[in-house]
Amino acid sequence: MYSVVIAAGGSGVRTGLSERKIWYPIHDQPVIEHTVRAFEADLDCEQIVIAAHQDDVERLHTHFKHRATIVEGGLTRSDSVHAGLNVSSAPVVLIHDAARPCLPLTALERLKKALTHYEAVTLAVEIVDTLKLITEDQQLKTVSREGLMAIQTPQAFQREKLQRAYQRWLDAKKPAYPCDASLYEAMLGEPVRVVVGARTNIKFTTLDDVPLLKAVLS
Repeated sequence: MYSVVIAAGGSGVRTGLSERKIWYPIHDQPVIEHTVRAFEADLDCEQIVIAAHQDDVERLHTHFKHRATIVEGGLTRSDSVHAGLNVSSAPVVLIHDAARPCLPLTALERLKKALTHYEAVTLAVEIVDTLKLITEDQQLKTVSREGLMAIQTPQAFQREKLQRAYQRWLDAKKPAYPCDASLYEAMLGEPVRVVVGARTNIKFTTLDDVPLLKAVLS
C-alpha cells in the first residue's frame, strides 16, 4: 500500500494559458482529474495528496471533495512535495507530476514490483532522438545517447527515508531539485534505481502536447 503525492503547484507558463495547466480540459475533464484517476484505479493506493498552488487550493477541495487530501504547496517543486510528504501516511510514498495524466497501469505495476527489491525507484525511458549541443557560436555538436535516459514520474520511496532526505535538504538550505530522485541521491548518497517507464507517459508542457494527450487518453 502506498500514498501518492501529486505535485501541482507549478504555474505552467510555457503553455501560454491564462490559468494553470492542471485545469486544461482533455475530453471534457481537467488534466488533474485524469492524473488522479490513474491512482484511484489502483487498489494499492490508499491515499492521494495534491500539493497545490495557493490559488488552486479551494477549487481543488471543491472538485475532489473526499477523493484527495489537498495541501498548499510552496515556491518550488521541492517545497510543494515536502508539504505533501508531511501529510502522507503510508510506509511507501510515490511522487508524481500533476502534468502527467497518461500514466499507464503497466508502468505503475513495474514501479511497484521494483520496490520489492529496492528502496527508491524511478520510471525512465531511453532517449531515441539524436542529441545536439549548441555552442555559443551556434555550432552543433552531436552528443552520445549512450547511458542517457529521460526521467519520468512517479518516483517511489520508503516514506521515512524520503522525509529524512528532505530534512537534510532543509537543514542544508539547498536550492530546489528538478525531481525527488535527484534530491534523494544528493542528500542521502544512495542510488535511485531505474525502471522502464512508458513513452505514452508524457508531460503536458506546451500546447503542442495536447493532440498526443487526447490520443492517449481517448
